[in-house]
Amino acid sequence: ADLARLNLTPEEIEKLTGDMETIINYSMNKLNELNTDDVLP
Repeated sequence: ADLARLNLTPEEIEKLTGDMETIINYSMNKLNELNTDDVLP
């Protein structure tokens, strides 16, 4: 938030942190479903 110059209250930061965790967890779960057996590192 500081780098983006957003003025957020502690409550807003707490809510957004939870929202971001949900989004990241969903994305990681979707990526883990992909078959990457034939993909080179």
